[in-house]
Amino acid sequence: MGKKDDSANGSGRPRTSFWYTFIKIIKIMTLMLFMGVLFTGGAAAGYVASLVKSDPVRSYNEIYNKINNNNLTGFAYFRDKSLIGQLQTDEDRQLVSLDHVSPHFIDAITSAEDRYFYQHHGVVPSSIARAGIQQLTGSSVQTGGSTLTQQLIKQTILSPKQTMDRKFKEIFLALRVERMFTKDQILTAYINKMYLGKSYQGSNLYGIEAAAQGIFGVSAKDLNIAQSAYLAGMFQAPYSYIPFNDGGRKAGIVRQKYVLSRMLEDHKINQNEYEEALKYDIKAHLNTKPKEKAFDKYPYLTVEIEERAAVELLNQDLEKNPDLKKQNYQTLLEEKKRKFGRVAIISTQRLIKHSTIKCRPLVRMRIISALIYRITSGTRNGPISLSRLVLFSFRIKQALSLA
Repeated sequence: MGKKDDSANGSGRPRTSFWYTFIKIIKIMTLMLFMGVLFTGGAAAGYVASLVKSDPVRSYNEIYNKINNNNLTGFAYFRDKSLIGQLQTDEDRQLVSLDHVSPHFIDAITSAEDRYFYQHHGVVPSSIARAGIQQLTGSSVQTGGSTLTQQLIKQTILSPKQTMDRKFKEIFLALRVERMFTKDQILTAYINKMYLGKSYQGSNLYGIEAAAQGIFGVSAKDLNIAQSAYLAGMFQAPYSYIPFNDGGRKAGIVRQKYVLSRMLEDHKINQNEYEEALKYDIKAHLNTKPKEKAFDKYPYLTVEIEERAAVELLNQDLEKNPDLKKQNYQTLLEEKKRKFGRVAIISTQRLIKHSTIKCRPLVRMRIISALIYRITSGTRNGPISLSRLVLFSFRIKQALSLA
């Protein structure tokens, strides 16, 4: 009778408990989740690989030349090594080593732009993730996820264009650069490369030495805490923080306060130093003295120097790269003059103003030739207008008629 009941109830198999089934389902879901993660990771890795595969594998020398290639401000000297003056240029850059930079500035730039600079290996994953979340959520606070190494790569090797493939290339290159160079080498290249707004006279300032002199009238090694924090703050948006106008200075001081607070958090300065720096009068310490250039004192001599310098630089290029000899020499020379001068047109009015200075006919003709070339080459904003060309032609005629 018992057997019959067992058969009727279908209890020939052991009854499965609820918890046994639940655990089995959890195991299956975990396995599926793990497989999904692997699949997603593989797909992501493939996607990243497809983005960076076109990027060439760069050698040490190529990367070194890229991050350290800078146009420098030229100076002319007499034979006795006394200074003639700064040559004409709209780009002011003077290279400096870390031991000639104020420690306050090093503390300020690392606190403001990359507080883990001396600990990371090129990238900070948490910072990248945070910046990504802030962008996706439209946060009003955008802290940025790039290290100093990444910023340097963006400015020298890649382009500032905001694309996904550029960002991944930047990350992989940052990891390589950190293995190739020391932290001091990377930081030196960075502070010499970056653009830092304009001087009182309108010259574009590149690198911390030119910025310290152009904005505060001091060398980079003599920057105090307040000045260091202001200049370090300018790295984020140089055009927005130029202190020679009220709007730029007001925005720059707000940014300076942020940098000082980061320095305080990182124990780079104490509370007293923080409060003293906040009281510092930026406007009263700006460098508004006109900077006399060689052309102001020696107009004819300066043009002659630029002409000869262009020839000498081209000859050096021809020695290093014989293939250039296949190209037209005069074309190469004109291109070198354009790069060397960096000023589209010499001010003819200033030239005529100094025209009572006597000079050799050959030098005078070279000056006129250089002037004509720069006029016909156009300006930075495009070809020169016909009316202005007529005006310059009249000025040239005046110069030619002078004894």
